[in-house]
Amino acid sequence: YRSLMLYTKLQVDSFFSLESRLISHIQHCEPSYVAAIDPPYMSRRVNNDANEVSIFFLHNGIQLVTSLVSVVAIVVIMGTINLLLSAVCLALTAAAWLAYRRLQEELYRRNISYKETFSHYATCELMQYSQVAFIRRHALFKVFGARLEQAFQGVRDASYANNRAQANMTCRADAIIAVFQALLVFVGAWQISQGNMQ
Repeated sequence: YRSLMLYTKLQVDSFFSLESRLISHIQHCEPSYVAAIDPPYMSRRVNNDANEVSIFFLHNGIQLVTSLVSVVAIVVIMGTINLLLSAVCLALTAAAWLAYRRLQEELYRRNISYKETFSHYATCELMQYSQVAFIRRHALFKVFGARLEQAFQGVRDASYANNRAQANMTCRADAIIAVFQALLVFVGAWQISQGNMQ
């Protein structure tokens, strides 16, 4: 309970701190830059980005510490049992990290594309409400409806591409884990057959 409440407090406070700093930065930008800003789009991007950065660093910071402690503990325990198996664990951990770094690039690009298209859609959606009088006065129902539909198609395509990239990464990661586990079992069995461990 305490760790959850601490995490929540850190996440909410860091989110607000990031968002307020970004807003202050935008307010101090050149007038030409500020004039070109689409307020709904910028509001959504600043809010989403501040929230995601806050969650990313908190979640990954906790996960990094946990993973490092686990790896060190596993390598030490394995080292007391069998040095070769311990070395294989360490090498596979490094290989898994390199594979993850390579796989995550595509996922990152797809995720950014999805966020951009969704922010554009949010702008179009807000215009449907904020421009009601203008739309009615000029009978632009179909034009604004088509803009919203076109923006949604972009979100839909980006969402499919993002989920496809996530599914591919999950499949590849699972395959890598299976191969590494099989390699560990093989090395362990070989060491047992050589009489180097029980």
